[in-house]
Amino acid sequence: MAIPEKLTREQLAVWYVRTLGLETAVKNHSIYKLHFSDAYNIQKEFTGYIALADSLQLLSAEDNRFKPKGEVTYADIAVSIFDLAHAIHEHGGGDRLYY
Repeated sequence: MAIPEKLTREQLAVWYVRTLGLETAVKNHSIYKLHFSDAYNIQKEFTGYIALADSLQLLSAEDNRFKPKGEVTYADIAVSIFDLAHAIHEHGGGDRLYY
């Protein structure tokens, strides 16, 4: 049996932004600037996703580090899912959710 791939913080940012239906807003990743000290570790195609997830306060950074390759735990998801639910409510995304 294959061991499942671990979910990274980069990937979780993508999931959350897609859930909010904001994928079109991130297509031109070059317009986004990240202020994290470890921004050089973030894949270019994920820059917009992470910028939006950060601005919507869906994922937090510690000591100005996003830790894009960091493994997401169930505890991380439990905490951040409430922020996602709040963002869905605030932005009226309930009728256009993407999974």
